[in-house]
Amino acid sequence: MSGNLERPSGFGNPCSSCADVLGWAERPIRRMLVVLGVVQRTEGDREGSRSLVGRPFPGCRTARMGRVRGKQRGSSMAEPHPDPAGRALSLATEAARRAGLDAAGAEVLRARTSIHVVLPRADVVARVEGPGGRDLALRQVLVARALAARDAPVTRLVRPEIQPFLIGDGAVTLWRRLRSVATPTFEAVGRAVRAIHEATARSLPGSVPSIDPFGQVRACLDSPSPWSGSTAVRELRGRADELALRWREGTQDDPLGRVVVHGDPHADNAMVSEDGLVLLDLEDAGVGPASWDFAPLAVGVERYGLSSEDFDQFAAGYGTEPGTWPGHSLMCRVYELLVTSWAVRCSADSPGMAREASVRVSGVLEGDLTRWTLL
Repeated sequence: MSGNLERPSGFGNPCSSCADVLGWAERPIRRMLVVLGVVQRTEGDREGSRSLVGRPFPGCRTARMGRVRGKQRGSSMAEPHPDPAGRALSLATEAARRAGLDAAGAEVLRARTSIHVVLPRADVVARVEGPGGRDLALRQVLVARALAARDAPVTRLVRPEIQPFLIGDGAVTLWRRLRSVATPTFEAVGRAVRAIHEATARSLPGSVPSIDPFGQVRACLDSPSPWSGSTAVRELRGRADELALRWREGTQDDPLGRVVVHGDPHADNAMVSEDGLVLLDLEDAGVGPASWDFAPLAVGVERYGLSSEDFDQFAAGYGTEPGTWPGHSLMCRVYELLVTSWAVRCSADSPGMAREASVRVSGVLEGDLTRWTLL
C-alpha cells in the first residue's frame, strides 16, 4: 500500500524536504535488520497490530507518534505545523467525508513526514502528507490504480477514482485496512515482486511515473546542511552525474526487463492477510529496470552486514536474479549514493547522524569499507 502505517522509527529525525524526495532510500535496511534481530526492535516497532495498509519505515519519515494525539517529536519539517496531529486528524476527517466514510473515532497511529490515521468504523487508514506532499500522494494513487487494474498483489485504495484528496496545503490517500494472519518470508516477497513485474512487463501503464534516483540525490545534496559548499558535496554531485550517464547507457539492457518496480521490497514491507500476501508502501514505486528491486537487499548485505541468506531467499522466490549483469552493480552504487546523500542532508539532526554521514561519504568517495549503521 502506499505506506500508511504503524511502523518503526529509526535513523534519526529527518528533514521533510529530503524525506519527500527520498523516503524510500533508507527504509528497507532497518526493516530487514529488525526482522533479523540485528538491531533491537523499539517500542515504536512493536506497537500496533500490523492491521493497516502500509507501514512507512524509519528512514526519512520524521519522529514516530505512536497511538496518541500529541506533539510530533523531533520533526524537522521545513514548514512545521503548530499541531501536526490535529492537522492530520482534520484532513483525514475531511477526506473521509468526501468519500462518504464514517470518521468517528479517528486516531493518529504514526507521524513522520506523512501521518497515518486509522478510521476504525470505516476500516480504513488515511495517509496524510505533509506540506508539499501532493506529488508523493499522486504517485501512490497512480501506481495503486494501475497495479490493481492488473490484479497485482499490492494494497488497495478505497474509492480510487476520486483520490488523492487535495485539501488546503495537504494531500490525503485512503487505504483498505488489513490484518496480518502470518509472517511474510523473503521468498514470498520475491514471488510478489515477480508478480508485479510480470503484470507490467508486456505493457507498461502509461500513467505511472518513472523512478528518478538522481533527482532525489541532487535534491538532498542541494538542501542546506553542514556539508553545504564542501568539496565532498561537489564530489558527490560529480559522482551522481557520472552514475547518471552510466545509468542511461547501462540499464537499458536489464535482463529482467523494464517494469513497474516496487522500490522497497522486503519481508517487513509486506503483509499476509486473509486474502494472501500483498506488498505495502507504494510511494517508491515507478517504472524502471526490474533489477532495481534487488539493489536495497544487495546493499544491505554489502554495507550493513546483513545475511546473504535473505537475498538468496528473495531471489529464489523471484525465480532468478541479476547475477553478473554489470547493471546490477551499477544500481547498487546508485543506491549507496542515494542513502549517503540522505545522510548528508540529515547530518545536523544528531551527532550520530553526523558521524554516519562521514562514514558513508568516505565509503562512497574513498572506498572505506567501514560498516554502515542505522540511526
